[in-house]
Amino acid sequence: MIVEFARTIVRAHSMHRALALLARVPVHILLVMPCTRRALAFARVLCLTRQCFVTSGPLSSAPQWKLQPHLRTSAEIVTAFAGQSELPRTVVSFPEQQPCRGPGCVRIPFTGSRYTFSTFEALLTARHRPPVYALAGSSSLEDFSLREVRYEELFTPDGQLLSLPGLTRRLLMHLEQEVTQPPHDWLGQPHLEMKSEVTQWVQVREQLKDVECLLRMHLQTRCCDRLRTAAALAAVSGRRRLCTVPSAE
Repeated sequence: MIVEFARTIVRAHSMHRALALLARVPVHILLVMPCTRRALAFARVLCLTRQCFVTSGPLSSAPQWKLQPHLRTSAEIVTAFAGQSELPRTVVSFPEQQPCRGPGCVRIPFTGSRYTFSTFEALLTARHRPPVYALAGSSSLEDFSLREVRYEELFTPDGQLLSLPGLTRRLLMHLEQEVTQPPHDWLGQPHLEMKSEVTQWVQVREQLKDVECLLRMHLQTRCCDRLRTAAALAAVSGRRRLCTVPSAE
């Protein structure tokens, strides 16, 4: 009971200090935070003080955080801001809950392995060059602070981005530090695990097993084109055997 009371006091002090810091920033920012209870609660308070969009997802959409009026998908935010030189609203992003499919994702070294993340934050940064801040936890009492993320050297003098994976990794550096030793109020672990290369390769292998099973069953049917089916089966079996997990860089 005493510990919980102390956490409440410390968390309130951290929010006040973070709001005071952002009040001195004259433009809208990109804020990258882990899916912790303290971060989601801070997002709710921040939305009361400035115009914000918060990335939607299974965690930020939970009713207890009361963020529904501010939630937008990554695609909606990018589309709404297209053609504008600066961010017209502060963007609060929770990267580990974002889905990662297709060309809008990159695989980067993360917590000693490799994980696939959306390039949403990097895209906003490259297009609008906002100040970027990240939440960093400080203690088991849920103290936290905001740290500015510098990224200018990742662009050429004429404004060209040198490396999309490099920028993504820079923007997520504090998230990586935060989840290396996960805080007790972190809610995003199951979602982050789905982004790991190990998990994704296991999913691919299981899908290939299902396809292989269907092809073997098809070989037993009377209408089967055995030559083509055997070739497809060999290709799928070979691909499954090649599904090994590379080590992190």
